[in-house]
Order: sequence, then structure tokens, then C-alpha cells
Amino acid sequence: MSDDLNEPASQGSLALALSLPRLLRDRDADWRLKTYLRFPSHRRVVGPAISALKRHLLLPLFRVFHEYGRENFRRQNNLNVTMFACLELLAAENIRLRRDLSQLQQFAETRSSS
Repeated sequence: MSDDLNEPASQGSLALALSLPRLLRDRDADWRLKTYLRFPSHRRVVGPAISALKRHLLLPLFRVFHEYGRENFRRQNNLNVTMFACLELLAAENIRLRRDLSQLQQFAETRSSS
């Protein structure tokens, strides 16, 4: 592998470190996801009506639910990350305060014994 492909990973940026798209840029685009939906039907008479119902009624409805859920999951993830960061800070502060309290108790014991 060349050095220019390793360079983004050493910079610490995950977005830049993803070099697979750069490696596959000039090749076949089969690695890209195809996000369109097809609604084929084996029914000749009612098949087109069922496909139209799926395409024009159900698909937009599911898309709304998907977008709503995705936004809520994103917000919940941000809240979780923030809460865990606060919890880590509180735990570190608790450890520091316990250490300070222990030092103060030892200081008070040495002072009262002398």
C-alpha cells in the first residue's frame, strides 16, 4: 500500500481513513448500495394495482416512520454519549474527592496524635 493511503489513518480522522472508496473509484460501481425499490408481481390482473398501492401509499408511510425513528435514534445516541461523559466526569471527581478526604483524615490523625 502506498503512503498516501496510510496518511489519513495516521491523522486520526475516521472519515478520511476510509480509503476503500478511493481504491474502488475507477473500478466497477457494484460495491455501492442500490437504494431504489422494485415491486415486481407475478399476478397479471391485480399485480399492478398492488404494486401501485405499495409504491404510492405504503412506501411513503414507511419512509416517514423510518425518518422519524432515525432522528429519534440519533438524538438518543447523542444523549447517551453526553450522559456517559458526565458519568465519567462524576466518577473521576468522586475518586479525587475520596483521595482528598483520605489525605485530610490522615492529616487529622497525625495532628491529633502529636
